Amino acid sequence: SRGVRCIQFHPEGIHLAIGDRLGNLKIYDLQFMDKIHDIMAHDAEILSIEYSPLIDNYPLWLATGSRDRLVHLFDVRSGYIHTHTVCDHSGSITSVKFSVSHDSVQLISCGADKSLVIQEVKEGIARRINQVVGKATMYDMLVDPVMKFIATVGQDKLLRIYSMTTFKQRLSYKACA
Repeated sequence: SRGVRCIQFHPEGIHLAIGDRLGNLKIYDLQFMDKIHDIMAHDAEILSIEYSPLIDNYPLWLATGSRDRLVHLFDVRSGYIHTHTVCDHSGSITSVKFSVSHDSVQLISCGADKSLVIQEVKEGIARRINQVVGKATMYDMLVDPVMKFIATVGQDKLLRIYSMTTFKQRLSYKACA
């Protein structure tokens, strides 16, 4: 069925990216709410959308994660051209995030396959630098503002904290009492 599944604002507030249940990525210009792109991005619903942070001398990326087990990377400043597909997951992608550390942009994804995949993005290509396999399906994740930790929450109702330098789990908490 049709319907919006996830949304994300462009970091400068000029566009709104929408992922739908059919796998389409729609980009709207926020000044007049005109649809400027309608991309058949995935074979299944898009579960997560994320723009990379604005950084001088770096491209601006948009990543989408889907139930089709793929993460797509789009070059925003080149008109949302698809540049790369990450196929390192064996289950639905539930969340995609970006982080910036040591002058590099990292794309982080998690999903139903219980894994956290960390990619370095250079020249439109994402190359895996690490993969962490957890104990339960990961529903969502967050990268902290100073890029030291990744927090995940999953099917086992635990909040897990991973180090951004070693990618090892540091702590876990029962998220629901």
